[in-house]
Amino acid sequence: MRTLLFLALTALVIPTSVPSRNAPELVRCYPQETGSLAGNWVLMNGPLSACTIRFNLGSNTFTGNTGCNDFTGTFYKSADTLRIDKQILTLTKNSCTQDEAAFLRSFLLTNHYQVINGMLVLLNGDSAIYTWNRPK
Repeated sequence: MRTLLFLALTALVIPTSVPSRNAPELVRCYPQETGSLAGNWVLMNGPLSACTIRFNLGSNTFTGNTGCNDFTGTFYKSADTLRIDKQILTLTKNSCTQDEAAFLRSFLLTNHYQVINGMLVLLNGDSAIYTWNRPK
């Protein structure tokens, strides 16, 4: 009986196959690489070619630069819903073009988002407002 129990336990402990040398390595995913809203983004379309933004999901805050002024604020996110808190948006006060004011007005209309093929699309209803890409 002891021999049978020993053989049964040994069968559980000894691997029945040897790992292949061609087995894929573990891939580490970071928020900036997974299709998440989190992290740094660069504006692809719109009036401001040098515009950047960074979303921090831990604190529900964002920081960015329009190419002229820095801006910060808070947001609410749930599933694909994204609402920018219009009351807490702050902006440095450099004199800039009208394009910056137009950008900020449109940005504040965001009510949800999608990450498609590594690009962040900010939307108002079904209409795309701005498309962002990861910095290179």
